[in-house]
Formats: sequence, C-alpha cells, structure tokens
Amino acid sequence: PYLPNGEVGAAYGAAGVVLNDHWDFMRREGFLSNRLFDAVACGARVLTDDVRGLGNIFGRSVQVVRTPEDLIRLSSLPDPDAVFGDEAERRAVAERVLREHSFDARARRLVEVAVEARRERGFDR
Repeated sequence: PYLPNGEVGAAYGAAGVVLNDHWDFMRREGFLSNRLFDAVACGARVLTDDVRGLGNIFGRSVQVVRTPEDLIRLSSLPDPDAVFGDEAERRAVAERVLREHSFDARARRLVEVAVEARRERGFDR
C-alpha cells in the first residue's frame, strides 16, 4: 500500500531494519540511494548492497549484504545495536547526515562548485 511522504520518516525510524538496494548503474558509478540518506536521517538501521563510500558517510548505521546468509544474519540479530551502533551513535550519524546532506546543504555545495568553475574560466574578472 501507499505510504504518504509525511509518514515515511516515522516508518523508517520504527523499523527493525530498512532494506535498500541500488540500480546497477548507481552501484557501478558510486551513486548512493536517496533511501539511505532518508532512513539514516531518521535513526534507522539499514541493510544494502555494496556501493563505494557507504562507510564514510553512514558509519555503522548501514551494513552491507553480500549473500543471502548476510541478509538472514543481519536482519535477525539478537542485539542489533552491537552491529549498527546504539541509538545515541545512530542519532549522531543522523544529525551529521541531516547537516551535511540535506537539500539545502547540497544546493549550497552546487553553488560553490558553480562559482569556482566560473572563476576558473575567467568569468568573474
């Protein structure tokens, strides 16, 4: 069934784990799924396929699944906090993701890159 956008954050935050995967081209080119950012920003534990850069951004909040056995093991841990980090650790990661990867933060970075490119091309003389 359809889940309204306003309810997605609460659903992610209440889930035992959130499942995520990437299209082949995303995985190949190192593009991280929006669901990773959304779920981690809600303090969720996430299982996903492997893509470059995951650990640098999400810490232990996101765990990689490579085999069916990984999926079974990581989705049924007796103490998931031992692997995904406790609530305080996940909340700290969530705050960093919100601060560094929000729409506003990304828009600011795009403007910075555009201004730098303009300067390099001599348009700001």
